Formats: sequence, structure tokens, C-alpha cells
Amino acid sequence: MNDHHPSHQQSNWSGETVSDDEISLGPLLNVLLRYRQVMLALVVGMMVLFVSGALVAYVALPVERTGSLNFRFTFGGAAGGQYPSGTPFSATHLMSSKVLTEVYDVNGLVDYFSYDEFKGLVYVLQESPELTVLAHEYEDRLGAPGLTSVERVGLET
Repeated sequence: MNDHHPSHQQSNWSGETVSDDEISLGPLLNVLLRYRQVMLALVVGMMVLFVSGALVAYVALPVERTGSLNFRFTFGGAAGGQYPSGTPFSATHLMSSKVLTEVYDVNGLVDYFSYDEFKGLVYVLQESPELTVLAHEYEDRLGAPGLTSVERVGLET
């Protein structure tokens, strides 16, 4: 006994003989080949649009630059929070109007932004390697599971 049914034969539009259980990719490939220049032009056009848009964004979008300056106060008494004259000292004194005005004027920053903008952009961050290690150590201890409120207060103190 033969379990296979005979295939019916028919001709497709290009004159090829195709059976019912076969799929012919010939017509699809013929259409793709006829429109290959149109598809290539579309792909190239999309690439040109993408590159043009990227260049416009690169040129037109504002640029933000960040800088940092690490320094250490080495004058006598700085570690103890005093000027050499004995008056109290704090790193926040760097943010005084007198200091910021002098920095603004000496460096010709008027060409880039107003004094008020400059003043809003400058800040002092006090840190040291020892303080960073200590902060990480206590952060781990304070995050420990099962820490009671009394133990937490003791660590924070």
C-alpha cells in the first residue's frame, strides 16, 4: 500500500511546474531582485538621515564639563581648624564671596557665564582616604541585619 498521495502538478506564473506540497520562492526572489535598487536607496537614505541627525545632535546639544581639584591645606594649624594666626579656619571659607569673586575675575570667567552662575557651580567637598574607609566600615556595620536600636545609636555616636 502506498501512503503517499500523488501531488497535483500546476504551473506557476513563470511557467515552472510546482506541486501542491512545494513552496516556490522564485516569484518572491524575482520581486526582490527587481526592487533591489529601490531597497538599496532606502537603506542608504536611512543611514544618511541617521548620521545627519547624530551630527546635528552632537553640535547642537549643550556640553557640560566637570572638573575637580584635589588639594590639601598645609599651613600650620590647618589640621586643627585654625589659621596660623589662631583664628578659626574652615574649608567653607573657600566659598566666601571675596574668594569666589577673585577667582572669577582673575580667570576671566565673565566670557563663559555670569558670576551668579559661577557661584552656583562651585562647591567644596571635604574627604580623605581615611574618612572614606571609615565611612564604608560603619556603613557595613549599620547595615548589618539584627542590629538593635541601642547598638545603632552606639555606632552612630
